Amino acid sequence: MGAPAQAHEVDSPQPRVVAERVESSGTKVTTFSDGGVVRDAPAGSVEAMDTSCSSNSLCLWGGTNYTGRKVSTNVSLGCWTLIGPMNTRSLKTGSNRSLLGLYSGRQCTGSVSPSYGPGSSAPSVYYATASAL
Repeated sequence: MGAPAQAHEVDSPQPRVVAERVESSGTKVTTFSDGGVVRDAPAGSVEAMDTSCSSNSLCLWGGTNYTGRKVSTNVSLGCWTLIGPMNTRSLKTGSNRSLLGLYSGRQCTGSVSPSYGPGSSAPSVYYATASAL
């Protein structure tokens, strides 16, 4: 699964974290200096069990068939590194969002997954994920 290890040039520095909070549901919300937001919902939470993915988002789940931990983001430009790596077992792209690849290394390095176009769904995949483009 995925292409051989390769590096991706990152044209601009990674945005910095400007705010972090944990909601009462346990969902960790991280806001970045470029306006991007990453939501990391624990397995079993209402948010993680919601299998929808908004139009401008990328959604990753730790379990097959959109179960388990859910990480969703509206970060749309350039490479972004997950706060903590995860094994992606299912994913969806929003109707206005493409995924060029999930990378095993930080800053879009290492092994890369195939690309997914807007509105894609993949209920059973396996990618060690540390960053995405």
